[in-house]
Amino acid sequence: MEPNIQTIVPTPNKVNKKRVAFIIAGVVIAVIIIAGAAVMGIAYLQKNNIISQVKDDLNKVIPAMATKKAATGAYPNTITDVLALSSDKVTLTGSSSFDGTSYCISGTSNTDKSIVFHINSSKSADGPQSGSCDTGADLPVPTVPGGLAVAFATSTDVKFIWATATYASGYVLQCSTDKNFTSPTVINSAETSGTCDKLKPNTAYYSRAKSINKTGESAWSLVLKISTNN
Repeated sequence: MEPNIQTIVPTPNKVNKKRVAFIIAGVVIAVIIIAGAAVMGIAYLQKNNIISQVKDDLNKVIPAMATKKAATGAYPNTITDVLALSSDKVTLTGSSSFDGTSYCISGTSNTDKSIVFHINSSKSADGPQSGSCDTGADLPVPTVPGGLAVAFATSTDVKFIWATATYASGYVLQCSTDKNFTSPTVINSAETSGTCDKLKPNTAYYSRAKSINKTGESAWSLVLKISTNN
């Protein structure tokens, strides 16, 4: 008689399988975390390099403007040569006030347009500050727009122009037959010009302009008197 042989099949070690799966999952998570940290680290370094470039270009402007003021007694109205100090990675924009007593220059990265800093003459010792001349958190009240003049006039329309005001994000123009501007025609403009229309022919009008930004508004400019044509 053949012996009764019983075959025993070992059962899988479920505990070991769970442990292996847990270890694999842990390794995958660790790899993802490390990869994410590496990507974030690279992005952080790149952003810091861009910020440094913008600040470096703005810092070149400070001594240049100081030199020009020392030579003439005022900051220059035309600052094209100062803005040309920027590199091909940064765009500088801005202006000095009409009377040459202040200036504000913004620097925007050409690589990342969201990176913007500015410098202004009243706080040049603090170096570049976050935001543009129009949006900076420490934005001063804008200067008074100077150089109010007539660009052209007809019997019913008069176009006025004026000089850029430092820190201005917009302007307000008023025209009135009353020199006290009791009920003026009001024109809001984002540019350094504005047109009063629907005026009376052969009539004397008084005009004035002021600059505005999120902080506040300037005083009014000098009043200009103009007469419409017949």
